[in-house]
Amino acid sequence: MSETVVHLMCGLNGAGKTAYARRLAEQLPAVRFGLDEWMLRLYPYRYDTAKYAEQAEVCKELIWETAVARAEARTAAGGPGAHPLDGTAVRHLASIFEPPTADEEIPTTVIDG
Repeated sequence: MSETVVHLMCGLNGAGKTAYARRLAEQLPAVRFGLDEWMLRLYPYRYDTAKYAEQAEVCKELIWETAVARAEARTAAGGPGAHPLDGTAVRHLASIFEPPTADEEIPTTVIDG
């Protein structure tokens, strides 16, 4: 069974997160969700406006629902790496997620461009 990996990225605007995520998606079998790209297509607001923040929350929920649907479809297909998972389970896991600490020795990539 193949290992499932989730790549979460954070950083300042223009730091290269999207470019790095695109490269990963090309190199790996991956599904990529990027808030900026969704926002640019759905809403005409700049990131530094109050309306952007409000609409970003709506967009994050849409992305989340899409990711959950993808996970549920993969589970239903029963392919490699699939295990019972539904929207409730995914939301529960997300609610208890904590960033890894140094003592956990989880591989971390810092992109310094």
